Amino acid sequence: MPTRAETKQYLTDSLTELFPEKGIRVFERCLIGETSLHVTYTHHKTAQECKNNILENDPAYMSFFIQRIGSNLWNIEFPMTHGSAVLRKRGPIKFRKIATASEHDAAVKLVAWFTKNSEAIRSVTVQTYG
Repeated sequence: MPTRAETKQYLTDSLTELFPEKGIRVFERCLIGETSLHVTYTHHKTAQECKNNILENDPAYMSFFIQRIGSNLWNIEFPMTHGSAVLRKRGPIKFRKIATASEHDAAVKLVAWFTKNSEAIRSVTVQTYG
């Protein structure tokens, strides 16, 4: 079973390889006493490149939480987006909840989802859903 540090490194390496020119951030975040992995994707590498210097203003901003929801169950709910409707029902990119037996398995499935939808994710712009 890979450690959390190995899972973070796997996510960082895999997503950066898939999107070398994009902003990928993988970090731990504590919410209500439970530490989970947090993965964000943006078209821009830095906040200074985004409108008003805010990463969430990036047209393709997506934020995923890999959370423990039971003793042996991890999941990734629908990603948080900001105003772009990137993954809404009417958008070209569909996301289904991921549920697995380990945090690393959830990370592997998330990377597979990014790989499957990489071209559609790259093509998202403000005008696409404005």
